[in-house]
Amino acid sequence: IAETELGHEQVLWSECLDQGSSVLLVWDVVRPHRVLRYMQKVDESQSRLNHLPHASLGRLVLDHETILLDTWGNPLKLFRLYPEEASEGIATGLHSLLPQHLSRREREVVNTAGSVLLVGRSGTGKTYCIIDRMKQDRRHHTDGERPPIQLFIARSKRICNLVKRRQSGEEGLDNTTFLTWEDALALCENQMGFSAPPPESYVDFARFKRELWGKLRASARGLDALVCWVQ
Repeated sequence: IAETELGHEQVLWSECLDQGSSVLLVWDVVRPHRVLRYMQKVDESQSRLNHLPHASLGRLVLDHETILLDTWGNPLKLFRLYPEEASEGIATGLHSLLPQHLSRREREVVNTAGSVLLVGRSGTGKTYCIIDRMKQDRRHHTDGERPPIQLFIARSKRICNLVKRRQSGEEGLDNTTFLTWEDALALCENQMGFSAPPPESYVDFARFKRELWGKLRASARGLDALVCWVQ
């Protein structure tokens, strides 16, 4: 891991190979007093991988099987940034609009025809797979046909804004709606003429485990009660 000064911060990077070309992988941009700690966190995060990335002449090889972890132990999101954009991109967060480098499994999610159920904890890259999947679905409509109608719903307004920003400038966005869960419920109430159910009808985890789990356990095939309730 190397470091380069950028204003009042340090860029932590490594030289890699991507499709035979030499590229720079930026791990993070940090304050000088945190450089050693972040370098340690990069090393620790990579040591947790079950399958270490390939290396050639001391450089990581970024192929479609490569999965790297960031300094917090989440799958590292890789974006393509060309040399003439590098200084501005790192300093201004231009990476939020750059094309993403997808692993083989991520490409399967994006390219699989039909419905896809994607389950994972926070930080595993579900949102970025959905962004690329939405782009892919719009690009697949033939000329002269109406672009697909898309609806993106998330709990967080921040996630809605991220997904919308990552698709800014794309064709067909006029038929795409981004809503928070609360906004989606309000829209259903207003347009479909029904109101939210009373509080006593909600099934929280304690009620699920107390009243329903005993009836479902045999058909759950060994799944944990919390997993069943969440899904």
